[in-house]
Amino acid sequence: MTVHVLVTARQRTAAANLAHVIDEARASQAFGPDLDFDAMIWALPRDRGRHPSMNNARALYFSRNPPGGKRTHVHHTKRADTDRPLAQPFSDLLKAYVRLADANKARKMLGDYGNMIRAGRWLHDVLEPKDHDPCRLTTEDFAAAFAAFEAGGARDTARYAMGSHLSRLANFVTRRGISLVPIDFPNPVSGKVLAGQGKGGADMEAVRAAKLPSDAVLDALADIASRVVDDTDVVLMRTIELMVCAPWRIHEVLTMPADCEVTRALTEKGEPLIDASGKPVVGYGLRYHGGKGHGWDIKWIPTAMVDVAKRAIADLRRITEPSRAVARWLAANPGRAWVPEPWTGADPDMILGTNEVSLIVKGEKDPIAGRDFIVKNRLPHRRSGVAYEVRLGDVEAELLSRMGEIPEGHEGVQREDHLLILPAGFFGTRWLRRPTVVRFLAYYEIQNCLTGRANVASIFERFGHVDAEGAPLRMTSHALRHWLNTLAQDGGASQVDIARWSGRKTVEQNAAYNHLSGIALAEKARELMEAGSVKGPIADMADRLPPMDRADFLKAGIATAHTTDLGMCVNDWSLAPCHHHGSCADCCDHLIVKGDATQRGRAEILLVETEFLLGKAREEMAEESFGASNWVAHQERMQSGLRAVLAAHDDPAVADGTLVQANPRGALRGPLRMLGEADPA
Repeated sequence: MTVHVLVTARQRTAAANLAHVIDEARASQAFGPDLDFDAMIWALPRDRGRHPSMNNARALYFSRNPPGGKRTHVHHTKRADTDRPLAQPFSDLLKAYVRLADANKARKMLGDYGNMIRAGRWLHDVLEPKDHDPCRLTTEDFAAAFAAFEAGGARDTARYAMGSHLSRLANFVTRRGISLVPIDFPNPVSGKVLAGQGKGGADMEAVRAAKLPSDAVLDALADIASRVVDDTDVVLMRTIELMVCAPWRIHEVLTMPADCEVTRALTEKGEPLIDASGKPVVGYGLRYHGGKGHGWDIKWIPTAMVDVAKRAIADLRRITEPSRAVARWLAANPGRAWVPEPWTGADPDMILGTNEVSLIVKGEKDPIAGRDFIVKNRLPHRRSGVAYEVRLGDVEAELLSRMGEIPEGHEGVQREDHLLILPAGFFGTRWLRRPTVVRFLAYYEIQNCLTGRANVASIFERFGHVDAEGAPLRMTSHALRHWLNTLAQDGGASQVDIARWSGRKTVEQNAAYNHLSGIALAEKARELMEAGSVKGPIADMADRLPPMDRADFLKAGIATAHTTDLGMCVNDWSLAPCHHHGSCADCCDHLIVKGDATQRGRAEILLVETEFLLGKAREEMAEESFGASNWVAHQERMQSGLRAVLAAHDDPAVADGTLVQANPRGALRGPLRMLGEADPA
């Protein structure tokens, strides 16, 4: 007897909803109107698919998890020809999910889409017994996909990210009515795994240290910079030296114009600043186009690093000038490629032999190299026995095709005006260089220099610098930006100056680059106290103690510290959570930096908000609302504390930069409790 499985109304509805979502995505203009929706590889438009620090285009890969090896999902991969596409109809669902997400809110970081695809791959694999039908998805499928990913031993942050992406995909499927039953899959990993980013402890000290270059790395860079001789190493090291001089983003250096040096006479209170020899002090900066929409700006170089920056710019200009000369010739002769004499600007119909072709593309006579260039590039040619003849114009056309367009992020500076422009094959062997083709220094070449890769030794390996275990030193280019920001924080620079120096729009973005540890902050606070630059009862108590006991008191009372938006907290979070978290203005363990404009501005904003809330609380209290009196008491304490903070900032008797315990009678814990002080309440 034949059994016919009837399709239910719910199944028909889910299938119709799936088809509607896919049709909506096909009609979308996200990622460009010419996107091939059915392709396994989505080649992204030039204005979306290229990172400013990279010259290669990027794509999204809707391919399956490979049996082994790295699971690529955004970057170009040599396995593209052997990758298998995701099975239908799940593949169309995932493509629709990604494209509609971009249509709703275009992500600037393309890795976000790659992570969506990555989560989809794990879900695709567990859906195989159900013929990869998205309409048959259940909560158990999402849980199984997460468990399969988790079994690989992923770190907490990766587990949190995967759980988040699977949860969002589950919400999309449910919200669009694609599944037969509602799917309830919240992220199984708590956000608390990320909560330790601003706290202390050995683990967080390790996280901070991992983002900064070690002392061994910095010493090695200084040594290598003085030893490099070959032009290839000089270009790499001088570029890295520029990143030591100021907190650049890597693509800001790669796109810098050759005419970048700027000077200005420094003044103090409107008068020219004069050095010890009576000469005007001149500031030195480098003009650049900032990333993330910052626009054109000048990065002023600290005095101690001016000579280093000047040497770097001079060496880079010297080595790259021949390539700029080629680019200038190209700009003056559109449609023609530069070739060496005697063929420069010659009749395009001139006939060349293989020796002449090799002289143009290789710089020396090599009939085999000339023949290979003609044959492999399929240039129109005439053959007579072993002799090959080709038009000069066809050779030039091939050379021009290799030049490529100016990559995204380099716009605004003509090719011939760039500082870091080099001949093709510059970092290869001598016979691979092509002075007739010029290109830009690429991000991956800097990264290869610092970290190395398969078959490419890093500059640390080549110059014999290893760590304590004998492994070659490594460093990312961005670590220098983190390091310089931390130095600026440690040196007491204002948040506005740090943000301006780093090319940021807001001071809030400084926090992610401040890796001054709690222990280091506490040490700085103790040094200020010993120097008499701390005001308040905590400093008075330390002064009353015998000199032998004072150091122990300071170490115990200020064991660690962390920054807040109002100042610095010296409560030791490693012992217990803060019972007054968020009420810093009403806390005796909180210190402010007198005169800090950012901290004062934040206090003003909080005072306005607090007075508004206090007024609302008093209205509720007048109406005898339950618990309103407690809320009024809390807001009054906060109001009093914030007024004390502003009064401390405005006190002319206290020097700017002094740490002030603005609210010594606030919530008691820490050093005051250690001495048995009574709680004012």
